Amino acid sequence: MRYQIILTILCIFLSSIKQIQALDPYSILRVPKDATDREVELKYKKMRSKNRNNRMRKTMIKGAYSNIMNARKNQKQP
Repeated sequence: MRYQIILTILCIFLSSIKQIQALDPYSILRVPKDATDREVELKYKKMRSKNRNNRMRKTMIKGAYSNIMNARKNQKQP
């Protein structure tokens, strides 16, 4: 019984770590942080077409792409 409780707590903890990692837009698009705008755009288009039937995944991909591009655009503006 104790082992089941410990195992359950461990599983919850590990799943929360995965969720935190998934919030990073670069990890969602699977591009390095030093990727060019063109590389990010190409990866976005490739993943968007690959996940066209998965609405939730497609929304995550679109949000990650928007976050990356908005952050880069705001950095370039003085």
